[in-house]
Amino acid sequence: MSLGNRIYAGDIQESYHFVKYNGDQNRLVIYADDVVPRWVVAGCLLDYHTVAGADKFGNIFILRLPANATDDIDDDPSGIAAFPFLVLFWYCYFVGAKVVWQRGLLSGAPQKLECLVNYHVGELVVSLQKVTLVAGGGECLIYTTIRGTIGVLAPFTTREDVDFFQILEMHMQHKYPPLCGRDHLSYRSFYFPRKNVVDGDLTEQFNILPSGTKEEIASETTRTAVEVSKKLEDMRARFAF
Repeated sequence: MSLGNRIYAGDIQESYHFVKYNGDQNRLVIYADDVVPRWVVAGCLLDYHTVAGADKFGNIFILRLPANATDDIDDDPSGIAAFPFLVLFWYCYFVGAKVVWQRGLLSGAPQKLECLVNYHVGELVVSLQKVTLVAGGGECLIYTTIRGTIGVLAPFTTREDVDFFQILEMHMQHKYPPLCGRDHLSYRSFYFPRKNVVDGDLTEQFNILPSGTKEEIASETTRTAVEVSKKLEDMRARFAF
């Protein structure tokens, strides 16, 4: 993937690398990479600084270049190009090579990407696309899996929605445990701790609960059961159907 003069390279084992082309020296410079290895099988560019990806173990993740990072490759990340050979030799001999090599560790890039989202889907994701599914609706990230599942990652637009769905999910985990007895949070964090994602598959089960259980959960969100169901419906209609 590329945008402008920036290249987003997904590796089969080492996650994403942010690359920029140096025309004067005719070379590609990796100036940012991930902090953990990921076996990337699908990816999608969200904006100039953010990329979404999926690995072969069924995880979806979103990485972003930190705000204080730079892609100015005139400042050579390795610290080598700025020094003529003889100057570099004598500098390392008398001063030490620490300053030259301190920006990149273990052959990695000098800057590290920030992980915004981690989520275990449980199936191999084969496609990721940023789309608008309904006219006038918001953009969302749609994924498909090798078993035919089609899923949507929809962004929350207000802090109120975040708090509401987090509380709803928390009580659904307690009131509607999986049939196999597996802990829900542990499953969604199978390889990496789940981060910044609310499980819509779980919250959608609210409507099939007994009336008494629905009222009990709704009271924890300071809403009625009807209002909770309406909130779930509005979330679907805003992005998907």
